[in-house]
Amino acid sequence: MTSNSKPNNIDRSFYSKKKASNSSQKRPRFALLFLAFAFLSVFHSSAQTSLQQREIALTSLVVLKNENNFLPIKSLNIRKMASLAIGVDSFTHFQEISSLYTKISHFTLSVGDSNKQVSSIKEALKSYNLVLASLHCPFDSLEEATRNLMSELATSQKAIIVILQPAKEMIGWDFIEKSKGLIIAQTNSELAQSLSAQLIFGGVSANGKLNVEITEKFKKGAGLELMESNRFSYTIPQKIGLDSAKLHIKLDSIAQLAIDVEATPGMQVLIAKDGKVFFHKAYGHHTYDKNREILLTDLYDLASITKIAGPLPALMKLYDERKFKLDRNLSNYWASWQKGNKRTLKVREILAHQAGLRDWIPYWRKTVKKNGEYKRKHYLIDSTEIFSTRVAKGIWLHKDFRQNIYGQIRKSKVSKEKKYLYSGLSFFIFPAVIETLTGESYETHLKEKFYKPLGANSLTFNAIDEYELETIIPSETDTFFRKQELRGIVNDESAAMMGGVSGNAGLFSNANDLAKLMQLYLQFGEYGGERYFSEETVKEFTKQQFRGNRRGAGFDKPALTEEIRNNGTPSPDASPQSFGHTGYTGTFAWADPENGLLFIFLANRTYPTRASKNLYRYNIRTAMHQVVYDLLEEVE
Repeated sequence: MTSNSKPNNIDRSFYSKKKASNSSQKRPRFALLFLAFAFLSVFHSSAQTSLQQREIALTSLVVLKNENNFLPIKSLNIRKMASLAIGVDSFTHFQEISSLYTKISHFTLSVGDSNKQVSSIKEALKSYNLVLASLHCPFDSLEEATRNLMSELATSQKAIIVILQPAKEMIGWDFIEKSKGLIIAQTNSELAQSLSAQLIFGGVSANGKLNVEITEKFKKGAGLELMESNRFSYTIPQKIGLDSAKLHIKLDSIAQLAIDVEATPGMQVLIAKDGKVFFHKAYGHHTYDKNREILLTDLYDLASITKIAGPLPALMKLYDERKFKLDRNLSNYWASWQKGNKRTLKVREILAHQAGLRDWIPYWRKTVKKNGEYKRKHYLIDSTEIFSTRVAKGIWLHKDFRQNIYGQIRKSKVSKEKKYLYSGLSFFIFPAVIETLTGESYETHLKEKFYKPLGANSLTFNAIDEYELETIIPSETDTFFRKQELRGIVNDESAAMMGGVSGNAGLFSNANDLAKLMQLYLQFGEYGGERYFSEETVKEFTKQQFRGNRRGAGFDKPALTEEIRNNGTPSPDASPQSFGHTGYTGTFAWADPENGLLFIFLANRTYPTRASKNLYRYNIRTAMHQVVYDLLEEVE
């Protein structure tokens, strides 16, 4: 019996990476070319076989029960979900793929588990309102207690049953007729497990039929049609017509270059087209000492991507509800600006970085002495009721310093010339505006209205409070302010002084969960069969706001001239409709509606020091992004 309820603590075997051989033996040039051609030929043949196998496995999926159209699952935020793999000794591929969609606690029962172990699992499952029960072995091989548990789950109306065995093995199983959701995958292969999990969450569709009669109710030819929702499916490059060999070889080589030149110790890369994730890979290690390989579930500090992943979805929803308008003065929502030089600044100007605001203010400098020591009136090494804002481990800031930050922003100069200048100042204020307009705390509102319903549970502030340290990528060894390694504590000093919960920075995530939010934007406000805001609102916020300024309302856009675009972060081939954002730590998220393309790149280029510029110097993110456009062009 095994169980797991801790986030991001999944079997490493699923995320292990094959390391290429670094043979130093020299071969004649023609021999190398021959070997490369042979490799590509074999890879292409294997890729075609994989695609055919996938299509066969899809046609084998049979949905026998879908009570009240429960499948695909919606409203992930109200599900406390567990999975139970029956007939195995360790966590399964079905469970790992399921975890890509939402937070799930995993349990297993092996063939020979005792009554006591079964009772323990049964008791644990009582606290969950939805159980994904998957059978990975012949039913008759199980102990009676395990068979009884499966029967109870099938009739409990709180379980979805997945049979990863041939349909003929189910003949006479009358108890399954009362299941809320019932899927037969015919085989226990990893592919069948993957597709079954995706089917449950709406990543793929199914219309398979039974090839035998198994009960009076489920006769030969029985089978329901289940359509996919617009959640991610996890597939292979061939599914969208891309050459797998070229894609992997080119992206792998750029990733290796980035690691070799110490542009970043490692990275996560996720690429999707039309809602199909066809590339999802982790490279390298947490740090250059190579003690821990990066897993796809590990969390990165998103830095300024927080701007479009934190305040933006909340503001867009409020805009939809007509509670927040782009062409009103921000002072209408933030009283302290009703007098002074910022009273007439429009929200649209501010979000497009064209309001004349200063670029940034180093708030932290006022809290330390010239010799670098902390001023006692601002900090304590232990938290108290008054010193309750954690800036880092063992550094607690006075709770009222937030008002000091607001005051410095209010008193800052405003340029009379309304031209583009990137400024993060307003993003310290938007969380408070959101709290006023929604009546909820900023963090709670984001999690309950967006992250949890999307299944993007790793999108969180102050990751150190929710996740084990070894699952969080360190961002930097701070030598000038906090003087310690930053892991799970936001890298940005100013966001840290807001307690790690801010609008300019502070969010952590893995690539997969950030991609869900970006896909919501890419699908113009809808994901998983649920609408979060209107298509018109997304288009309004993601369009260029002012002539001569590339920015959207909060979102970044491709540079305006070809000369600049060739040196920009997005691929020069990204469409003018595309949008996204970058982050100081090396992160990059970009969506292209015209091409249906999503690209996520997470890195910690600031480790061990922010002085490293090689990620920019070698144009790593742009080069990877361009590879995808080049290969897509070959398909056309």
